[in-house]
Order: sequence, then structure tokens, then C-alpha cells
Amino acid sequence: MRRSLLLVILLVASGGPRALEAQGQCNQNGSGSCSIGGNVTYAINITVTSAIRLAMSTSNVALASPGAAEFDATFGQTTGPTLTMKANSSWSISIRTTQATWSASPAPARAAKPAAELQWSTLASGPFAPMTLTNATLRSGTGATVGTAIPLFFRVSYSWILDTPGTYTLPVQITVTAP
Repeated sequence: MRRSLLLVILLVASGGPRALEAQGQCNQNGSGSCSIGGNVTYAINITVTSAIRLAMSTSNVALASPGAAEFDATFGQTTGPTLTMKANSSWSISIRTTQATWSASPAPARAAKPAAELQWSTLASGPFAPMTLTNATLRSGTGATVGTAIPLFFRVSYSWILDTPGTYTLPVQITVTAP
């Protein structure tokens, strides 16, 4: 608002539109220089908004097939994709699933394997958090970054009795926001 008021005052003081036409030209014959606008300066304005980019090293993650050791340990762990975050402001990345249970096929694959049996972490050593239907903060930053790498690790719970042979799929959604 203050800049608009100043411009109006300059227009009135300089004699109105005819004076501005002359200020938009610069003619110089011979040596020397000239400036457009004389004693008036021009402001160049730009509005910079939040810009964010999240890249993922792969769009599909194939978890390692469990063997006897994973069933005995009650879980198996897989290195997931690496996320790369770029932002010019604060940012937040969240993770969630869009289904309460895994899709499983063919029978006799366990059709009601809970989504929470997939756990995630940004550290190989954990701690691991169960996958939920609501957004969970995966990582956030309070300032700009030109390429923060965020590794993901997944852990799946296994039961000798419940997890029968088949192909199991669970959709995972990763969202980035700039508050």
C-alpha cells in the first residue's frame, strides 16, 4: 500500500502522464550517458512463494521374501527407497497407507493381514512405527534445503500360522507440504 501511495505522489509532482512519456526514453548523441527516468527510480518486484520438490528413488518397493529366519524372528526388514527433499521454506513429509489391510492373492493368502504389520523408519536400526490410515510425520525441516536425503526402511511382521503363501500388496502414500 505504501508503494502505491508513493507512485501517485510522484505522478502528480512530475506533471502527470505527459512527463512519464519523456521519462521512458534515453537519447544520447556523442559521448556520455543518459538514464531513463532522470531522478526517478523504478522498482522491480517479484513475489516468491514456497517451492518444494520431493523425489523418490523408485516408485515400487519389493520387500524381501521371508524365509524361516524371518518367521522365527517374527519380522523381516527391507531397505526402501530414498527420498530427496528440496525446498526454499519449511517443509514436512508424511506417510500413510490408504487401506486397513493388505490385498492378498491367490487363496490361501491371508486376506486380512493388518496394514499395521508393515512398519517404517528413517533409520535401519529403528525405531519403527506401524503404518496407519492417518498421516504420520516422516521428517520435517524448518528451513530451505537443496537436497536432504531421507532413507526409508520397512519391517514386516510375520506369523508361521497366519501368513500363508501368496502375494501381498499394500499401497503407501507419501505427502510433502510447505506450511
